[in-house]
Amino acid sequence: GFDDGINVDLYGTFSSEEITPAQRRIYGRDGGFGHDKVLQRIAIVAPEDAVLFAYLEGPIATLLEEVLASVDPAMKSNLADAFRSTGRFSDLDAVCNHLAVSLHNRLALVLRENDYPLEERLNPATGRMEYVGPPNDGQPVFAVALVTWYSDEDKLIELRELIGQSPAYFGLEGRNGENGYYKHRVNNFDTREFWSRFVPGTGVIATMNTHDQFIISNVHEMLRDIYKTTTIGGREYPRLSSRPEFIELLSDTVPSANMLVWINPQSARKTLESQ
Repeated sequence: GFDDGINVDLYGTFSSEEITPAQRRIYGRDGGFGHDKVLQRIAIVAPEDAVLFAYLEGPIATLLEEVLASVDPAMKSNLADAFRSTGRFSDLDAVCNHLAVSLHNRLALVLRENDYPLEERLNPATGRMEYVGPPNDGQPVFAVALVTWYSDEDKLIELRELIGQSPAYFGLEGRNGENGYYKHRVNNFDTREFWSRFVPGTGVIATMNTHDQFIISNVHEMLRDIYKTTTIGGREYPRLSSRPEFIELLSDTVPSANMLVWINPQSARKTLESQ
């Protein structure tokens, strides 16, 4: 029971001789980001009630390499086979290189409670509201969004269309025999939904390209929330960057860093207990 909260200070030693090549490429970058940049440009993408907010600046190619290194070997092999089957990429390294030249060297991860309403529609025949969203396993999950900043939108669109037009290779499945790849407009921006039973809890991966951001989420309504939190803020879409506790803790950190992590266990309680 942590009803009164808990404070943890973590310290560690650092040896530049013992870090991995990937860590060296990230650590060796000049600069980092300061407190003003966090408050004015970075933490504005996260809703105030975020369970977790992480931001990292580093070479995208290296970050992708580390992600793939942590993936289950069987899943990694299946993913490689899927991209190879399209005839466009020879292996996952080629996919990573494609993404690396499409994105700027920074990304943000946002988690919050998945309190978005279910997609329902009135069935005229029965007079009842029925679920019409993606089929899924129903397990409790957080709403997750990955926010990146792109440098070449055309390459991202190419990759997006390649996956969407290859449903059999990537396990996409819609309703009534549809291919599971859907197109919408949100705030005048193109969004895409990839329906798959393999996505835990929600059955969907949704993407949106704004004027400079490429956003990916497991709940399509979260795309709108991230965009409006970033561009509007205020009382209607309160930002993490305006939260007093966040500002106070930020002021106690080093003036510049490569990574920032905010965790709020209180906001995570409902989902964690359900899991």
